[in-house]
Amino acid sequence: TAHLYLLAEENLDSKGGLMIRASGSADTPHVSLLTNPRAGGLTMFYRESAGGETLSKTAGVWDRNMELMMTTTGNSVTCYYKHKSFADWYELGTATIDMGTDFQVGVAVTSASYGRHATLQISDISVDGVPIDWSADS
Repeated sequence: TAHLYLLAEENLDSKGGLMIRASGSADTPHVSLLTNPRAGGLTMFYRESAGGETLSKTAGVWDRNMELMMTTTGNSVTCYYKHKSFADWYELGTATIDMGTDFQVGVAVTSASYGRHATLQISDISVDGVPIDWSADS
C-alpha cells in the first residue's frame, strides 16, 4: 500500500503510483496502479505475458491524499484505491498473471517527456503490512 499526496506532472501523460513486475525486462508481465490526474484519474495497466499487449482499466477518480493498494493471491493481482480519510477500499480490477516467485514491487513515476522530470510525493509505503524505510541511508 502507499499514500500518494501529489503528482507534479510534466504533461498530460505523466503518471505515478505502484508497480509489480515479473522481472526488470522492458517487456515483462506487470501490473501497475498509476495516477494520471489530468487525463482520467487512476489507471490499472497490465501485461499478461512477456512481450504481450499492455491493457488498461481506468477509474475517473483522483484527489490528493489517495491510498493505493495491490494484493496478490496466487496468480491474481488486484488493485484497490480509496481516499485517505475514508475506511472503504474500492476495487479497480484484477489481472491473472504468472509473476513467478521472485517478482519485483516498487514505486513508478514518469514525466512521459524525454529529458524532463515529474515529481511524485508518496508516503506510508508498506509491503505485506511491513512499513518500508525509503530514507537516503537505507
